[in-house]
Amino acid sequence: MKFKLSEEVKKISNVALKDLDRTLWELPEYYLGVKLAESAKKQGYSFELEKSTKEIAKELNVALPESSRNGRIDLVIRTSQQKKLSHLIEIKRRIGLHKVTKDVLRLAEFCSASTKKSAKKAFLVVVTRAKPKTIEKREGELQDKLDLHFKNSKQAAVISVKEVISIAEYKNCDKADWKDEQVVIMQITAKS
Repeated sequence: MKFKLSEEVKKISNVALKDLDRTLWELPEYYLGVKLAESAKKQGYSFELEKSTKEIAKELNVALPESSRNGRIDLVIRTSQQKKLSHLIEIKRRIGLHKVTKDVLRLAEFCSASTKKSAKKAFLVVVTRAKPKTIEKREGELQDKLDLHFKNSKQAAVISVKEVISIAEYKNCDKADWKDEQVVIMQITAKS
């Protein structure tokens, strides 16, 4: 069974609305991380929260630049039996360029440097109230940051918006506050 990130985000958002009367925007980042980890566990995966980038780099046999060495990945999902890395996921509230750039560069380093197929893509999950034009602009700005980061390297990475999940769209709600809330799932992939 494959872990379907966007489907799980939708389920978690619906549960938050139903049980807590709160949107993901109103809840702390770690709520989504913990709930995604629980979903992964129910589907037979194992997981690690706040995994050190140094430990991941060692596991993948990747030499990270100093700028990416310190930090943590919010959620690492692994296969249950062999504990192989399956997904690297960063979760953010807001899609501000400064706020997400370090995480995107760190994920891109893993994707582009790893020889393991499972680490060739990673995900940035952002809960935001940004307008579609802002999301599109941010995608372009982040790609520019990636291009600049890998400018003098044989490695490269691509970022793309995989899905934008509108809370109002799938919840059919009237609350005016919810109309602009969405979850953006961006995929970072090694460029060949």
